Amino acid sequence: MVEGPIDQDRTWNTVLLAFAIWSAHFLVAYGGALIFPGQAMVLWIALAAFVGALVALMWLWLRRTRTPLGTLAVALAGLFVVFDTLPALLG
Repeated sequence: MVEGPIDQDRTWNTVLLAFAIWSAHFLVAYGGALIFPGQAMVLWIALAAFVGALVALMWLWLRRTRTPLGTLAVALAGLFVVFDTLPALLG
């Protein structure tokens, strides 16, 4: 078996946490849109989830990412968080 950065537990934890943060953001943002359709509250819920997710991803990137795979996972999760927030911002 080839050993390298992918075999380290920290890499898999980083990948898992990055996509867990994104999925939690997705759940909160779209859950808010379903509970409060057409209301201004949706914007505030989406923005709060957006800021919380980006702060969590920044912490993950600064504290736990040591491999290119971990960096890629955090970057993709950040891109997905931005993409998920756009419908709430654009109306």
